[in-house]
Amino acid sequence: MELVVDWTGFAFPKPGEVRFKGEEYEEFKRQIFERDNWMCRNLNCKSRRNLTVHHKIKRSKRRLDIPENCITLCVNCHDLVEAGKLNVKTGGLGN
Repeated sequence: MELVVDWTGFAFPKPGEVRFKGEEYEEFKRQIFERDNWMCRNLNCKSRRNLTVHHKIKRSKRRLDIPENCITLCVNCHDLVEAGKLNVKTGGLGN
């Protein structure tokens, strides 16, 4: 990934790339949870406990803290996604 670097050496995200921190990220998560009705988006789960925000394109790759890149998952479903056992694009098990 190409970064734009200013003369001070700090890297800035490209236009459209955003990465929140601290309180801003907590507010962003709340907005995602609210949009998703405080429920895991896995169609086979629908849990309302232990929720987390899943980034379809990982934060470490593109810094895309934007609603279109994020869905609410419970921790268990998020672990399945990370293990490649849950496809969040279809909401079903497998790839």
